[in-house]
Amino acid sequence: MNRQIIQVKDGMYLVHRIVPDEEKYDTKILKQYWNCTHAFRNGGKLFLCREIPSIEFEEIKTETEIKTKKKKNAKSKSKSQHRLEHNSGSNS
Repeated sequence: MNRQIIQVKDGMYLVHRIVPDEEKYDTKILKQYWNCTHAFRNGGKLFLCREIPSIEFEEIKTETEIKTKKKKNAKSKSKSQHRLEHNSGSNS
């Protein structure tokens, strides 16, 4: 089943049901009935949604990425060291 995802302010929500926004509906009961965390009104419709939790993450680098970065750093250091040696030798 394809479900719509909506963004409200900084949050992301999975739309579980959309019903007409009518006074006869008690949003508290509808949220409980469909196990939803939030209800939003827009354009004459009531969107019953479940919040998509946001996560904190740290990027994990593979061994290949680490080795490649170390090689690049070593090359860069040797080039700058060579420049320093070259510049200090020509000033004497």
